[in-house]
Amino acid sequence: MNHYSLLLAVLCLLCITKTNAQKNGTDYTKYVDPFIGTQEMGHTFPGACVPFGMVQLSPDTDTISYEANGKYNRSVYRYCAGYQYEDKTIVGFSHTHLSGTGHSDLGDFLIMPTVGKLQLNPGTSKHPESGYRSRFQHKNEKASPGYYSVQLEDYNVKAELTTSERTGFHQYTFPKNDAAHIILDLNHGIYNYPGKVLWSQLRVENDTLVTGYRITRGWARTNYLYFAMVFSKPIKSYGCKNDEQLVYKGFWRKFDQTKNFPEMAGRKLTAHFDFATEENEQIKVKFALSAVSTLGAINNLKTEIPHFDFEKTRVLAKAKWQKELSRIQIQASEEKMKTFYTSLYHTCINPIEYMDVDGKYRGIDHNIHQADGFTNYSVFSLWDTYRALHPFLTLIHPKRTSDMINSMLAHYEQSVHGMLPIWSHFGNENWCMIGYHAVPVIVDAWMKGVRGFDVNKALEACISSATYKHYDKLDEYMKRGYVPYEASSVGSSITLEYAYDDWTIAQLSKALNKQEITQQFEKRSTNWRHIFDKSTGFVRAKLANGEWKTPFDPLNTHHEGFIEGNAWNYSLYVPHDVSGLIELMGGKKRFSTHLDSLFTMHLPDKYFENTEDITREGIMGCYVHGNEPSHHVPYMYNWANTPWKTQERIAQIMKTKYLNKPDGLCGNDDCGQMSAWYIFSSLGFYPVCPGSTEYAIGAPSVKHATMQLGNGKVLTIEAPNASIENIYIQSMSVNGKKWNKSYLTHEDISNGATITFKMGKRPNKSWGRKLAIPHSYSSVKK
Repeated sequence: MNHYSLLLAVLCLLCITKTNAQKNGTDYTKYVDPFIGTQEMGHTFPGACVPFGMVQLSPDTDTISYEANGKYNRSVYRYCAGYQYEDKTIVGFSHTHLSGTGHSDLGDFLIMPTVGKLQLNPGTSKHPESGYRSRFQHKNEKASPGYYSVQLEDYNVKAELTTSERTGFHQYTFPKNDAAHIILDLNHGIYNYPGKVLWSQLRVENDTLVTGYRITRGWARTNYLYFAMVFSKPIKSYGCKNDEQLVYKGFWRKFDQTKNFPEMAGRKLTAHFDFATEENEQIKVKFALSAVSTLGAINNLKTEIPHFDFEKTRVLAKAKWQKELSRIQIQASEEKMKTFYTSLYHTCINPIEYMDVDGKYRGIDHNIHQADGFTNYSVFSLWDTYRALHPFLTLIHPKRTSDMINSMLAHYEQSVHGMLPIWSHFGNENWCMIGYHAVPVIVDAWMKGVRGFDVNKALEACISSATYKHYDKLDEYMKRGYVPYEASSVGSSITLEYAYDDWTIAQLSKALNKQEITQQFEKRSTNWRHIFDKSTGFVRAKLANGEWKTPFDPLNTHHEGFIEGNAWNYSLYVPHDVSGLIELMGGKKRFSTHLDSLFTMHLPDKYFENTEDITREGIMGCYVHGNEPSHHVPYMYNWANTPWKTQERIAQIMKTKYLNKPDGLCGNDDCGQMSAWYIFSSLGFYPVCPGSTEYAIGAPSVKHATMQLGNGKVLTIEAPNASIENIYIQSMSVNGKKWNKSYLTHEDISNGATITFKMGKRPNKSWGRKLAIPHSYSSVKK
């Protein structure tokens, strides 16, 4: 794209956004608070990014190491996004982050402006003067979509950040000083540890351009990342320090590489670039990334931000966010608007566009590939996001969804294991969590009309992923129909999730008239029954000899066969066969009472004290909303003919687990999954079983909403008397026709629809129970 084409594209986007804003008169970016979730469990970051952008430029507030005395340092968990709101210092601004995750990586290429004495170590939070970090105060800190600013008190420097998709843009306003510095730390990182940087290099190409790269070994085991950095002002002098203790120095030793030497390489590099500044002089830095090469980074920079107009870039970033946020326009209280649009913001951060502007990207085979006809994406937190985030993107972004699926299929073709992504980021498979949940993302999209990918190749990839015996005890699962406790201490969770994924494969093969495959995977989808103990009414850990593991405590999240959960929560993970589960648990009345107990009982701390992804803040009774396996559970009352209880629980969760403050999220946002749950639930429906075409009805908490669907149609939600008190559905209509089902199908809404709810303070126990309920595998087979 040349500069003229780029300018036209920018003008078109601004015009579209302005037109949309004129239609509704609302700037939706003003309702977004990027600080929500930045303290304790939310693990979000407040810095600048654009929707689905590779660069996520944000402050890091400490340098906690992943290890302490050779062991895992639990304190590092708080810094999954690099930032904790309660901290008093900022180390600097790095260009890559993960949003809301419960494990972490990245924090690449940290930049920090300083003045006065040159220091090339970050110092400590207790003694910030011992390094280049700075104190700051929240009263001098601002964040909004696409923009971040803060006053660095130790240096009297104002830092401002904005971005494009692949380029970060820094603007630093300095005091008058002959010793102004910009530090570039190539050793800094999130979840850092000694030896994480395998190699790094930088080159001072001229007096304004610096290029380089680093290779790290973290959650992404082999992460190549290149950069191009351009200053708005010529460098006066520069230098670099390598803290390695080198035995072999080669003949590079003939040079003084610490001062004004244009090429440096090593594993512990920190560079400085020096300037003289006048009062309030601004030094601007453009910093582009590429996973391909430094030339790719330079091309990204020249294409996306060919100028030094910071305000122009900030306005364009805001316009991109306004376009995304205005896809759903709601009427609600000010408090609700803030929570809703911050959630919507968080759903549009990941996955990221992981390729250069020319379509080149680094595959998981670490070769350079050309994306042909699609945008390549990365950061697939699939154990989390298949549940609600990807179904949400399927509704509003079918083209992006198609591109994401093509990215997954490219991953499959490059994989030496012949598998779709499990949890992948930045050109690496990190194998985190369980299941093969790229499968339901693909199936759900196909069943809901998303096209633009090779569906036969997709089915092949799904089957290959579900039959690769080396992966996470699949050999045991295929042999026995369950994963025994001896093979895996979380084998019961694995069995449940494999069974659901297998059901979705059966749906795709059925749609493609592959009868033999359908029968094979329908049979596998019933494997959850092998680990359900009728005598206790719970899913349990089973031994290889077919006996139950004893002793058994259904409250315990440790050593009972489950990952990040207990039997009370995980026994309800049969989203594809809720009716079958209800039958085994004694019928609808007993099942509804069981759910009541889940939401009202007390879970003592000892049962989750060693599970860092579960905290008291995310728990309601024994129900865990702060982690993903139970997100569908409040909607299960619908299958038990007590939908008013779903409406009540949804209202309670939204009122207590999503708060407008830095520690307002009750658990990790997990790349937008927690936020996607909130968006669906606010609108009144939820995809309990991705891969089916049905949404369970909850209860809307907005008075009015319009959702721009990806096919150009509009879904309208009307609930004029919805309020904090009016949480129960009294009656409902779809396009003017009375509606007494407790679910909607995708067909009901995909061509545009108006759904009208009459809400009230007391439950209408006759609504939603006399007619059809959402189908399950068991009810279909009957």
